[in-house]
Amino acid sequence: MTDPRTGAPTLPPGGREVVMSFGRINLLAIPVGLAVVLLSLLPFTFLWGFARLGEGMAGFFALTSFLPAVIVGIVVHEVLHGITWALAGHRPLSSIRFGFNVSTLTPYAHFTEPLPATPYRLGAAMPGLVLGVIPVVIALATGNGWLAGFGTLFLVAASGDILILWMLRDVPASSTIQDHPSKPGCIVYDADPSASGTGG
Repeated sequence: MTDPRTGAPTLPPGGREVVMSFGRINLLAIPVGLAVVLLSLLPFTFLWGFARLGEGMAGFFALTSFLPAVIVGIVVHEVLHGITWALAGHRPLSSIRFGFNVSTLTPYAHFTEPLPATPYRLGAAMPGLVLGVIPVVIALATGNGWLAGFGTLFLVAASGDILILWMLRDVPASSTIQDHPSKPGCIVYDADPSASGTGG
């Protein structure tokens, strides 16, 4: 729904915003991204050495490797969001809306209806887990520097999801959550009306 006076989306009845400004997100993206890089690459360097990491990184960032990996990874990232929300939330796949935000040059996957908090969190976390954490763990176990680069890149790409999960840290499992239509964050519907933490 939109406000007929301003054309801006209106907050649904019973919902509360758990959002963060674009400015704050941009400010937090730097330390979050840096922390992800350090937590991914420092252990690899300690276990396998800088030369092994550099060799793998050179292979990953080669044009013939990097572009296909990024394109496929971006698509899989959004598909993982949507499919996990649908399966974990027991909702039809038709509830997923995929698209591309021209203003921010980013693809997106949105669920068009509220989901229980736990499936929503699971869907938010899944791309970072599958494309980031798992490749980094395999890289640490095998010394594969290419996988270390891939996993680190897609953990950085999941920084926005990490921030969303942080914003929702105080939202109880009994609540339902819906993507916010116009702001970075969510609309939360509390089963207990006394729950009022903002999470941001």
